[in-house]
Amino acid sequence: MAQVWAVGFDDGYDVRVGLEFLDGDLWKTEYVDRTPDVLSSGWNFKTGEKRLGRALKPDNIPSKFRWGGAASRMPDIMLSHDVILVGDKVKSIIEALEPRVHQFFPLETWCRGNQAGPRMYLLNICNRLDSVDREKTTKQFVYEHRWKTEGQGELVFNLDQIGDHKLWHDKHIYDILFLADDVRVAFEAVNVTGVKYYGTPAV
Repeated sequence: MAQVWAVGFDDGYDVRVGLEFLDGDLWKTEYVDRTPDVLSSGWNFKTGEKRLGRALKPDNIPSKFRWGGAASRMPDIMLSHDVILVGDKVKSIIEALEPRVHQFFPLETWCRGNQAGPRMYLLNICNRLDSVDREKTTKQFVYEHRWKTEGQGELVFNLDQIGDHKLWHDKHIYDILFLADDVRVAFEAVNVTGVKYYGTPAV
């Protein structure tokens, strides 16, 4: 059976490392298209919402970022303040697999000791799909608009509904980034750091 991968994050430290944007205002970011998507997670695309699978306006997006770890250990992917940050390695893979789809806002970075860090980007995923197979999934569909990801049961994804998309947010699952299998293969081939994978079946 094919797999879809949910993404988790791990910066390689056993304790929480400080994360800080030095400009911008993530509470004021806005989606380009705020047309309501009724009976779905984040259906009205409020100001300040993130990871809902639509393009963001560049206004208020940060351009400077400080990370409390060592520059030599800065991961290729990280999560900070509800947004995903990636390095050049990840950007190159995503743009090769799904060109001109997602947004990469450049970030100057500093690390421990005020040392300049590697170039990073605030990544905004711009695919918003209904990707879960409703007949084969045994998780609860609650409030008529979202899948209950915790507790018993299994999410099963539908490959026909996913189509050729490589990275996406599901409109009925809040916050989680999903990858097609070939994205994980490409990440692992160049040892992308900072990411954990959680497999779920797809039919």
